[in-house]
Amino acid sequence: MGGPRLPASAANRSWLRVTRRGPPFAAASAALAVTLSGCAVPVAAPPLPAGVRDIAVLPTSNQTGRVLEVEYGGLLNLIVAARTLTVPEVLDESLRAELRARGFVVAEPATVTRAVGETPPTSVREAVDLTVRCRPAPVALFIVLEQWEPDLGPANNFVDVALEAWLIDAPRGRVIWTYRRRLQPVPTQGMPNVGEAYVAAARQLADDLVATWRPSSPNP
Repeated sequence: MGGPRLPASAANRSWLRVTRRGPPFAAASAALAVTLSGCAVPVAAPPLPAGVRDIAVLPTSNQTGRVLEVEYGGLLNLIVAARTLTVPEVLDESLRAELRARGFVVAEPATVTRAVGETPPTSVREAVDLTVRCRPAPVALFIVLEQWEPDLGPANNFVDVALEAWLIDAPRGRVIWTYRRRLQPVPTQGMPNVGEAYVAAARQLADDLVATWRPSSPNP
């Protein structure tokens, strides 16, 4: 966790490629997913509770049963040695960027890693325990990625995603916000390859999740 920030524009993502490992889908299942994706509308995330300003993004837990890797190199080799970036890492960094853009005070990845470690919690109960014990910020956002199903066609039109998210209040040791996204498509039309589609989907998910969030004013 805590890798370099991702480029903002699609033009700077031409060096992305994806490694997909997992069970192949049957043709019938793929056809059904394409049919359903045209009409499915995800439920909007609920509003943010009052009083949230300082926030940490805990490592997203990948429970899809897939290895979701986006390999990168090229331009970023000028900054760091080539490594493998995962979809959860893209989602976490995108969430931090979206929260900062909206005026939140966001804990740095290194701060979160020092507090809770690099291994994502496996459940919301574990995430609550870590947040209360380690206090990376007054409030922590934790996400479990449940399903991630890419479009199997050549057009890379969508990625079907299911996830669950929670906001954890560290001082009170309880969940103050929750959101369940059932399996629904994230549009990725126009992406030239699956790697680009994965990054676009993660960024769109981050934007959708916090679209209506605004931080509380700081105490006088």
